[in-house]
Amino acid sequence: MKNRKIVNLLCYSDEAEKGFLLLDNGYIFTETIVAPHGTGKAGINIFESINELTSLKGNDFTKLTEQITNL
Repeated sequence: MKNRKIVNLLCYSDEAEKGFLLLDNGYIFTETIVAPHGTGKAGINIFESINELTSLKGNDFTKLTEQITNL
């Protein structure tokens, strides 16, 4: 993962503060500060592709680059 560039920020409408960083190699990163009830997926979450993310969370996200071009 060394020397990768962030190419976009993906945001889901149901998660007001959380963003997903899309890297130039297709990997997506996000973080979870606190896990529900103190257990579970606290830490860094890595998705190997946009397909993996959308199969888990759906495709109802916006891209930062689309928001900028629509201004």
